[in-house]
Amino acid sequence: MLTNLVRLIEGKHTPSILHSAMETRALIEPLSLVALAPLLSDCPRGDGHPVLVLPGFTASDKETYLLRRFLESLGYRVHGWNLGRNVGPMAGLEKRAVEKVRALEEEYGTRVSLVGWSLGGLFARYVAHQVPELVRTVITLGSPIAFRRDINVLSPALSVILDGIVAHNMADLIDDSSIQHWHRTPPVPTTAIYTRTDGAVHWQATRDPLDHEQAENIHVPGSHSGLTHNALVFSTVANRLAQPRDTWQPFRYQGAASIAYGLCAPFKAVI
Repeated sequence: MLTNLVRLIEGKHTPSILHSAMETRALIEPLSLVALAPLLSDCPRGDGHPVLVLPGFTASDKETYLLRRFLESLGYRVHGWNLGRNVGPMAGLEKRAVEKVRALEEEYGTRVSLVGWSLGGLFARYVAHQVPELVRTVITLGSPIAFRRDINVLSPALSVILDGIVAHNMADLIDDSSIQHWHRTPPVPTTAIYTRTDGAVHWQATRDPLDHEQAENIHVPGSHSGLTHNALVFSTVANRLAQPRDTWQPFRYQGAASIAYGLCAPFKAVI
C-alpha cells in the first residue's frame, strides 16, 4: 500500500479539507492571466536560453501549455518534456529527463533552465544534482521537496491516486539516493514557488531547505492545480529566468507585481 510512500514527505499536517476542496479554483485561475495582463506585459524579456518545463504527477505537456507559451513570448527557447504523462519514477523517466537536458545543452550550446510543477519539480531537482554543469537554474512550483519517512502531508485524494498508480513501484520511490537528491537544494540557483493554500501537498513541504545562498522560497497566492496558469507565478518565473547568468539576486516584488501581490496578501489564507 501507500503507507511508506506518503510518509516520505515532511510536514506537520495534511492539507486542510478546505484547501483541498478549494482546488476547484484552478478552473477559473486562468482568468488571472487576463485580469493581470498589465503585470505580464511588464515582465523582463529573456535572453533566448533554453527552458525545459516538466509537468506534475499524472499530467503531461498539455497542462503546462499556457506557461510554456508565455515564456516563449518572452524570447526563451521553451520545450515540454515530451515523455507523456508523469507517472513518477517509472520506466526511468527521471533518467530520460537527464538525457533531455543533455540534448538541449548540446543543441543550444548553453545551460538549460528547469521549471517543474509538483512532481516535475522533483525531477528537475534530480536532474540538477546529476548534471549541475548543464543546468542554469531550477524553479519548482508546489513541489513536495521536504521528504521524510514518518509524516504524510499529501491530501487523501492524492494518496488514493498514488496508491492506484505507483504503489507497485515503491522500491524506486523510496530509494535513499533519490530522496536525498530531492530534499537537498540543487547546487545551482534554486527557487521554490509555493502557496499556503495548497490543497494537494502541505505548503510547508513545498519550501526549499535553503542549503546555499542562491536558494529562495517565494509565496504566491493560489491553488496547487492552478500554479501553471497563475499570473503571479508567470511573473515570478519570468523574473527568475531573466537574471543574468552568474549574477544571482534574491527575488523582490517590484512594479506591477508588487501592487498585485499587495492586493492579494490580505486574503492569503483563503486564496
